[in-house]
Amino acid sequence: MNKVCVNMENCYGIPKLQYDFEFDNGRTIIIYAPNGAMKTSFAQVFRDLINDEQPSDRYFPKRKTSCSILDEKKKPLEPEQILVINPHVDNYRTEKMATLLVNDELKRKYEFIHNEIEKAHEALFKQLGKVSGLRNAAEAELVADFKTNEKELHSLLEKLENDVKGDIDKDWADIKYHEVFNEKTKGFLESQEFRKLLKDYIEKYNEIIEQSPYFRKGGFGPYNATTVGTSLKNQNFFSAKHTVTLKDRENQKVQEIGTPEKFMEVIEQEEQRILNTDEVKEKYRSIDKELNQPADLRKFREYIKDNQKLLPELIDQNTLKLKLWRAYLSANKDLYIALLTTYRNGKGEIEKIVEKANQEVTEWQEVVAEFNNRFKVPFILDVGNKSDVVLGIEAPSLVFKCIEGTDCQLIDEEELMKALSTGEQRAFYILHLIFEVRARSKAGIHTLLILDDIADSFDYKNKYAIIEYLKDIQEMGTFNLIILTHNFDFFRTVHSRLQIKKEKCLMGYRTETMINLTLAPDMNPFLEWKKQLDKNKMALVATIPMVRNLIEYTNGTDNTEYKKLTALLHQMNDTDSITIRDLARIFEKSIGSKPIESDDRVLPLIIQQADECLMQPDNGNLENKIVLSIAIRLIAERAMIKNISEPTTDNIQANQTIELFKKYKGKFEKDHEDIKLLERVLLMTPEIIHLNSFMYEPIIDLSNDHLKKLYKDIKDFAERD
Repeated sequence: MNKVCVNMENCYGIPKLQYDFEFDNGRTIIIYAPNGAMKTSFAQVFRDLINDEQPSDRYFPKRKTSCSILDEKKKPLEPEQILVINPHVDNYRTEKMATLLVNDELKRKYEFIHNEIEKAHEALFKQLGKVSGLRNAAEAELVADFKTNEKELHSLLEKLENDVKGDIDKDWADIKYHEVFNEKTKGFLESQEFRKLLKDYIEKYNEIIEQSPYFRKGGFGPYNATTVGTSLKNQNFFSAKHTVTLKDRENQKVQEIGTPEKFMEVIEQEEQRILNTDEVKEKYRSIDKELNQPADLRKFREYIKDNQKLLPELIDQNTLKLKLWRAYLSANKDLYIALLTTYRNGKGEIEKIVEKANQEVTEWQEVVAEFNNRFKVPFILDVGNKSDVVLGIEAPSLVFKCIEGTDCQLIDEEELMKALSTGEQRAFYILHLIFEVRARSKAGIHTLLILDDIADSFDYKNKYAIIEYLKDIQEMGTFNLIILTHNFDFFRTVHSRLQIKKEKCLMGYRTETMINLTLAPDMNPFLEWKKQLDKNKMALVATIPMVRNLIEYTNGTDNTEYKKLTALLHQMNDTDSITIRDLARIFEKSIGSKPIESDDRVLPLIIQQADECLMQPDNGNLENKIVLSIAIRLIAERAMIKNISEPTTDNIQANQTIELFKKYKGKFEKDHEDIKLLERVLLMTPEIIHLNSFMYEPIIDLSNDHLKKLYKDIKDFAERD
């Protein structure tokens, strides 16, 4: 992108702007424009392009708008090629922050191990979903039932290893979790009516168990017997030719069992006998009747009918749920062990990767460290979940540390924003933009970067911090910059620090029909004017206040030459008599340069040059504005002195224009229009036409058109009487 050709009309108050921005001989262009001229409107057009929106006219929305932004190949710029940085945007967050934290090598290693674990995980839970009837909800239900979370799920599965390998609860694997626990059964299972019926059933069940030759309530019941049989089988008890002796408590009959199958058969027969006793059946019929009434519970009724062993377990639903999960895992032992093996093999390596991720010094930290070093703000930024972000698992969770002396306090972002000054909030905004720029650079995205008054509201330290960042961006090689500012000092400093070529320094000025972009004058016009004193009369007049200011700094205000130059900026007793020869003598002595000597008087020259300014286009020349300002003030003072009939100004020690205005206003207080005109003189030609750039910056902001109109008006006022 070596060229951006802009052609816009009726866009957000810009009547017309046509300009080709050339980047082949310098990646940065800086534009100085007074407030209200073009900056925000220009940036808004590019924001619309990013958002795929059509620009409009801010004041006249019905006007036809046209906009063309092309590269050197006459192709429209793509939205991703543009980044606009506004003076300030609340709550701006870049989505690219995380990319600077990610370590690609560690991420690849982590993702490989994680993917292997995920494959084994999905295989197991796909099967658990089938056997439980929960399908895709199996993992969520297991996590909820064991009161854990997704991150701790694999650790939980490790803890269940002995139960699963020991086949504890395996015989419950044929029960469908979803048939027992679902939205239709939830209310019923928790109702008082069902709990009472279930309690009666269990009491009668336990009563019958107490009469069993083998079982005891609250002790060795069918479930315990099944667990013992499973454990003996798994421990190869019967394979070693051992036997189990079951003793009937009532008739003392002894039954010796030598196989696990026979043991389970005896236990199953005894359990079925208990369930089929008349008393237990009667209690079951009460529950069955209750289940048969609501239509949506009939399916559950049929399921309980086929699996009556569930009823005693439903008194403690949480325990039953855990029993079912252990049974499902035991029934799918191969998949379970495969997951545990993969998890354990990768766990140690993951821990090493995470530890290394926590120690990583990433580009993100470099940005933050550089920001903390350059900007003066009361907070330090860090990442609370660094390892997860470095590995690309999560988005950054920002932690703010407020530092004051040796005290360090963590603070919530919302509270921090309330406490920060406007400049500090904007610094935080700039930080996010730096992340965006770094991320684009890392991705190799060639970008046109539009910066709209980026340094506005910053103190000088932070302004220079921004300039350092601009220098960094300029050197990245993937950015072309258009910097817009209304601050002339910032304009000059950026030009100097970034070594921007003169042809890349522009000034934007508004006319009724268009926005003109012209080459900016020399950043230190005084040095240029010195060279032209003998041939450029406009520069000669503009140099007068500069030399006067220089004499003030070196010799003080009592100096004769200082007073003589003051008489060319204020109407004094000797103003009319000062010649160009007098001026040449002072200039040669003070700055070593002088105009061609003559006995022509200076005052008529000033008025003559001001008249010429009226004929010239508004090109933003500083010398034109200074000449107009000098002429306006001299004419205004001359007219006020004449009207208030003051023979001399010798009794005015300072602020002559203001003092004369006070006297005029006191004498002609009813002349409202004239007083308003003179107030405009005081506002628009202040006592700040000085050598220092800070001093003449306000007059640079002032439109030539305004000064021209004021000059015409004050001449009419002076010539009226």
